[in-house]
This record gives sequence, C-alpha cells and structure tokens, in this order.
Amino acid sequence: GEEAAAPAVAKAETKEKEKGGSSSSPSSTVSPLYDLSAGTGETRLNLDPLREATFEELPEDQLKERIDKFEKSPWFLRAIVARTAGFDAKDAAEINATEVVMKLYEDEQKFVRDQLEAQNDFAMSTFDVVEDGDDGDDEGDVGRWKDKVGGTKFTQAQIDAKIRELDSVPQFVKNIFGEDGKNETKLALRMLEEDYENERNKKRNFWGEEVKEKDRDGKKSGSALFGAGGVGDDEMDPLDRMVESLYPQSTRKEEGQPTEAQMTMLMDDVLSKIKSFNPTGRPEAVPGGFIVRGTNAFDDGEALIDAIDAMIAKSRLREKILVHYVPDPTPVTEDQILMGEREPILFVTGPDTMRDANVYFLAGVSAFAVGTSWYTSLYPFLVNPDLLSRAEEQLTLANAGMEYNLDWLTGYAIPLFGAFWVTQLVHEAGHRVVAGAYDMNVTYPTIVPSLTTGITNSITSLKDPARNKQELLDFAIAGPLLGLLTSAFFVFLGSELTATADAASYANFPALPLVLLRQSSLAAGIVEGVLGEGTLSTMGAIGTRALADISIPLHPVAIAGFFGLFVNALSLLPFGRTDGGRVALALFGRSGTQLVGLLTLVTTFIAGVTASDALLFYFSFIIFFQAELEIPCRNEVDDVDFSRVLLATAGGVLMLLTLIPMV
Repeated sequence: GEEAAAPAVAKAETKEKEKGGSSSSPSSTVSPLYDLSAGTGETRLNLDPLREATFEELPEDQLKERIDKFEKSPWFLRAIVARTAGFDAKDAAEINATEVVMKLYEDEQKFVRDQLEAQNDFAMSTFDVVEDGDDGDDEGDVGRWKDKVGGTKFTQAQIDAKIRELDSVPQFVKNIFGEDGKNETKLALRMLEEDYENERNKKRNFWGEEVKEKDRDGKKSGSALFGAGGVGDDEMDPLDRMVESLYPQSTRKEEGQPTEAQMTMLMDDVLSKIKSFNPTGRPEAVPGGFIVRGTNAFDDGEALIDAIDAMIAKSRLREKILVHYVPDPTPVTEDQILMGEREPILFVTGPDTMRDANVYFLAGVSAFAVGTSWYTSLYPFLVNPDLLSRAEEQLTLANAGMEYNLDWLTGYAIPLFGAFWVTQLVHEAGHRVVAGAYDMNVTYPTIVPSLTTGITNSITSLKDPARNKQELLDFAIAGPLLGLLTSAFFVFLGSELTATADAASYANFPALPLVLLRQSSLAAGIVEGVLGEGTLSTMGAIGTRALADISIPLHPVAIAGFFGLFVNALSLLPFGRTDGGRVALALFGRSGTQLVGLLTLVTTFIAGVTASDALLFYFSFIIFFQAELEIPCRNEVDDVDFSRVLLATAGGVLMLLTLIPMV
C-alpha cells in the first residue's frame, strides 16, 4: 500500500455560489481544518492538499443590510471605521458608506485566508501526527493528531463555539495574549485548554489526586480572558507559607507562572534526557511555580543549570520558564531528620521575576534626593557661626525687599556637594563594572533621599537572576566597599587640607557638631589621626548643652567623606534586598539571612532611638522598601570561594567601624 501522507495544511475548497439564494454569512466554504471522527470523540486534521481559496461576492441583500447598519451608527463611529478602512473622511458627509462596507468586506476575506494559513502553522507546531496504519486507521488522507502538551482533545464544534464566544471580545483585550490574540484559532484553543485545566483543578491536583476546589495559588479557577477568579481560603499550607517567606513577591506574578502542561514538558522533554539528574518525586505546586526533587550527579550546581538551560533552549519552553537550583525551602520532614541529609531541589518559576516599578516615580524620587543632598551640602556651612551670621544678614535684606547676595554660600557648597557625589558615583561604578563582567542585567540606580545624610541609599535592582551566589556577592559588595574606601580617603584628604589651611580659609570652612562626628569611630579616628589626638575629645564640655554647642570646622572634602562613609556603611547592613542583604544571602543562605536580618533590624532600631537619627531613618527605609529577600539565583547551592568570605569580612569590619560611635 501507499505510505501515509505527510502532514499538510488544510486548504480552503472552492465552492460554487448557490443560485437563487445566499448564505446567511458571507464567507468562503472551506474543508475544515479539524474533523470529528465518527464515534471516537477525537479531533482529526484534514490532510487534503492545500488549494487556493476563492470567496463569494457579497450578496446584494447583505450589502444593503450592512450599509443600513453602518449609516445608522453615530457619526463619530462611522468616521473612526472609515479611517480604519483607509479613507480620509473628516466629517459624516464625506463618508461613502458603500465604499467603506466593500473595503471592510475585502479585508474580512483576506483575514480568512490568513487564518487558514495560521491554523495550519499552529497545527503543525502543536500536534503530533500518528501515521495511518499505526493505529488501525484505514482512512486515506486523515491522520489522528494528539496534543503534545497534555493529551487534551477538543472537537471542531468546541473550537467553533469558543471562536464565536470570543467574537464579542474587543481586539485590544485579545492583544493581551500577544501573538495568540491575533489568531482566533490559537486563542480559542488556548482558552479551551485553560477552561479544561481550570475544571480539572477543581477536582484533582497535578498528579490526579483529589483536592479542594481551588487551584495551587488558593484562587478559584476561571478563564483569564474574562477575569474569572477570586480569593481562596485564608488558610495557607505551611509549605506555601515558608516558600513565600523565603522568596519575594516578584517571583509570584500571576502572569507567566509555569503551567502544569509546561511542567509535563519539562519532565518529559528536558529532565528525562539529562542523565546526571534523576527526579525522585513528583513536581509540587508552590507559590510562584513548582519544585522538583531529585539527585544531582553533576560535579556542581552550575553544570546542572547549564545542562537544563541547553535542553530548554531546544524546546518549546524557551523563554517561558526559569529553573533554579536551590536548597530545599520546604519544612524539614522526619525522614530528612533521620537520614541527616536534605537534597537541594529545582525551583521552577516564570521567566520574569523582576520587581515591578514605576519608572517615572523612581525618577522623581532620585531628583528629590539630589535636592536633599544639596541641602546637606549647605547645612555644614551654616553650622559655622560666622557664615551663619553672614547668611542671616543677607536673608534680612531679602525679607526687606532690598538687594541681597548668597552666591558666596553656593560657591562654598559646590565642592562639598561634588565630592559627596563622587563617593556615590564610585559606589555605582563598582556595581556596573561587576555587572558588566558577569553579563548581569540590572536597572539604573534609584537614589533615596534623606535629610540627615543627603541620601539614604541607592537601589539597583536585578532584572534577571544572578547566575550564582558568588556573582551576587561580588555585585553587592563592590559598590559599598569602593564607596567606603573612597569616602575614607576623602576624610583623610580633607583633614590634611584642614591641618594645612591658613587662618582666612579656616574661618570659612564648614563645620559639623562634635556629637555627630563622634558617631563614627572610623571617621573620628582618621580626623584625630591627622589633626591630633584629643581633637574630638569631650573632656572640655560641661553638661549636655555645652557638648551640643561644640562644632568642629573641617575642609568640605572631609565632610563629604564623612557623609559618604555613613551612606555606604548603611548599605552594607545585612537586611532584605540591600547590598548587605545580598552579601548575607550569599554567605548564610535565605534562612540564615532572615535570622541575621532580624538581629540587624532590632539593633538598628535601638541604636536609632538612643543615639542616631540617621540609623532611625534608615530603619524606616529598609522596613518599608527593602524588607524582601533578593530574587533567587539560578544556582544557590554552590558556596562562594573563601576569598569572598574574606572580602565580605573586610567590608563588614569597615561597616562596623563606621557605624559604631567613638568611645
């Protein structure tokens, strides 16, 4: 017998126009792409050779009906439709209804042709054909097609019904689904699959086990196109609660989370073909995705992720999921306690785990931070009694409506302002250099304002996960470490310039309160090391009021370095998504970082209440804006090199010396 025909697209068949009547809808008659085989309930694909489609002319009665409907529409809708059809109609009188209707009909027929071709492409990419003879099917040109994803089969009647249902949905809503929204068959099949999975989720989980009537995220099921869904039970499974505490909200975006069909593909088409990884359990649904347990025979986690990425790149899962190799985030079981070991797991998420942000709002925050840093640059000059007196005189003239001049104050503040921003630019340059070296995708920094230190911190977010913990640590520590070293150098240089300044220059130096300078052991130690021991001593002060009134004049570069030290040291506090939080995550893991972060939070609050407004302000900042941990690295199992431990230790020592007050 002849070999089974190779799969081909269903092509429109020519049909002669019926004489003496017209069809109810103006369309071509085509051989269906999908046929319902008798009695089987399975969808079949017509494999007849594709022939050029011809379309009927619009019958006269339907033409008249369409023209009447068009002319009865409001004038502004007629104008919009006319312009959409390619006519330059400025008012209702210029619109030729017949020409518009005929042009729309031609576009409609062209759309049908495009749909036929698109249906073929979609069928070829979505279904596996079973050649005739493989299953006892003797029909000549029809092969049985199976859905590659999960075995779901839909009849032609179901597909047609869904297409008719979607006709009432505006195109801009369909566009939410990307390319699928432009193809009615693709969109219909996608909605049918969602409806099928939603109904299935009401009764059983991924592996057919009976569950409550809710999906894995605790929300009622429903088609995403029509906004179905609702809040589920308030009770949360301990596993879900632990996962949510360890990973940020951005990993749990509703759109883009891996589906059960995609997990089937991952297990069958990717993991099953990697010989050095052996899945030992079923995929478990968790907030944000799935976890897969298994044993890794590769030398390290990096090799496993490379192998998985290489297989995904060849599959239909490309750019649809991300696989992370992480320590098991679920509660410890009795078996794990008895065995004394806890294998890492694969955490499968959607491709977008970046924290959402309003670009314009963040730009406004950074602009405001520039303003607060300028204020901080002016403030030390007004601590100098002589300069304060001169400024008050000029303000008195201004209030009296007389000519005044404060340009001298601006000229004094510019060097301090510039030197301070040098410390921050060095900080950001450190991040950028490391990000470039590791090909990390990061955002532009957002500068957070502060009235005590000029700025509170700068936030540079990861657009994509870091490859491993070592890359994350290098990226996190490079900025603040370089910023600390630059700031300490400025304190030293400014102190030298202060020691060698003449009397006239010294009289115009800005000043800082003695109590503020003593809040940093590192800065105070450098100042005393250059200007002489006892420069910042409180032995001569009598009472709290006298101590508060003492100020120390310093060169603007020294004061810029002082503020730079504080800002960079604060960013190294190990909490949340700060640079210090990222370093802690690389060293101690997620659970360890949570413990260290809690201790940091309590200590910062106590120190802020009892000693430093800057620490109290920073406490408020991190608790509201940086509390979540960083997005997961692709490989969080392999430890960092010992050299990074030493580097992080050095950064921690500098941070503590900066923030611990002088005794």
